[in-house]
This record gives sequence, structure tokens and C-alpha cells, in this order.
Amino acid sequence: MRGRYAIGMRQLSYAAFTPRLETRWLEIAAPVSLVNNYQMLAYGLMLRLGPLTVGSNNLQALFEKSNLYGANAYAELSLFTWANKRYKTPKKAKTPTQKVKTTQKTS
Repeated sequence: MRGRYAIGMRQLSYAAFTPRLETRWLEIAAPVSLVNNYQMLAYGLMLRLGPLTVGSNNLQALFEKSNLYGANAYAELSLFTWANKRYKTPKKAKTPTQKVKTTQKTS
């Protein structure tokens, strides 16, 4: 490990916690992360409605004018949702039918 002020390339530390709610057609996530060696707090929001996803990992940078460290936004449109298992309706389980034999005794 290098010292804090050593000359050379250094990887910044990053920790994130992302609570989320998922259903078949809706997903909401709110990432909260400590960036820049655990010194800055960043929070974001992600929303997926069917095949469309939009979000950002650092909303704070989009709304604050001072101390801009980084901002991002992303969007995705999934084209082949019919092939994805997530969007298929589950098939009902088939239960085997059993025929009950009735025998009558004749006297």
C-alpha cells in the first residue's frame, strides 16, 4: 500500500448501498454511495418501466452549483423483451389427473 501523498496512480475508494423495489414491469432503486475515499456522499435514483430504464448515480451534482465533482445520467431501451424470462407470464403448473376405479361386487 502506498501512503496518502505518495507519487503514483491510486485507486479511489468507493462504497455503495442500493435499496430497491422490483416487480415484473416496475423497478425503483435509490443508490447511496460514499465516493472519493469515503469523503463525499452521492445519491441517485433509477426507474424502470417495462423495457425503459432511466436514472442517475449522482443527482446531487445535477442540482447543486457548488462543489461539482461529477454527474451522470443513463437511459436504456430493451428491444427484445419478448425473449426475456422476466416479462413472460408464468405458466400454471399442470397437476396429473388420476382416474379412480370403482368396482362393484355382484352377489
